[in-house]
Amino acid sequence: MERTPNLPRLAFVINLGSDATLEPDDNRVRHIAHLFHSHRLPAAWAVFDAKRAKLVSAAQLGLTDNALALMTSHDGNLPAKQFQTKLHNQFAALSRVTGTSISLVLGDAAQLRLQAALLSEKGIAAIISHSSMARASAHAQASSPRHLGCGLWQLTPSLTIPLRSRLWRMLPAQRCTVKQLIAAGENTGTTLVEVNAEELGRGSAHQLQSFEKLLREISWAASHNQLAMVTMSEVVAELDDVRRIKPQRSILRTAA
Repeated sequence: MERTPNLPRLAFVINLGSDATLEPDDNRVRHIAHLFHSHRLPAAWAVFDAKRAKLVSAAQLGLTDNALALMTSHDGNLPAKQFQTKLHNQFAALSRVTGTSISLVLGDAAQLRLQAALLSEKGIAAIISHSSMARASAHAQASSPRHLGCGLWQLTPSLTIPLRSRLWRMLPAQRCTVKQLIAAGENTGTTLVEVNAEELGRGSAHQLQSFEKLLREISWAASHNQLAMVTMSEVVAELDDVRRIKPQRSILRTAA
């Protein structure tokens, strides 16, 4: 994907929900997936199982700009060997039903880091940190990408939509703007936005309309070279390139 250098960069990961029973609000989740497709915005779709994957059309999952991510649930009491077996079974079932390769994992980074070798063997390029605590505002600073070994990167979303106040969890979700999204990624170069589609689907019609307006604004800004939409594969590839180049630069600097 061609980009104009020095533009603000934006990447989406869509959290389609846990392993809970599918609900009527899933029609809204499907609508959210349709919005990304209609506005031609790439995203990584994080699903717990094949039932969740079906909320995204096969046509979308087949596009190279999109990616499929495995979402894991955190269970601190689960022994490492059992968690490894659980991951293996999730990978196998999801790949068999969707026919789509899985390149990312969304979940508890502390737990997933212990399975770096297994994840690398499965072709995973990055772990996307997911917390049960809402990332409250666009003013929260995302941590820099972290290399974990085994070819894996740990990425932390700059913010989560719907936005909520840190202190007042019961307040309605705030309206998010393109300016806020850009500002949230100033320290990391790319704003990684996690969209909680399940929560958004349970919200009001006004909240969903506000989100649709945001996507229209993002699509317009991208088409007018005011920001660059990037895919997760691009983000990881660039991190790998930088990591390969840095040691060479260090050696050259020492020699000089």
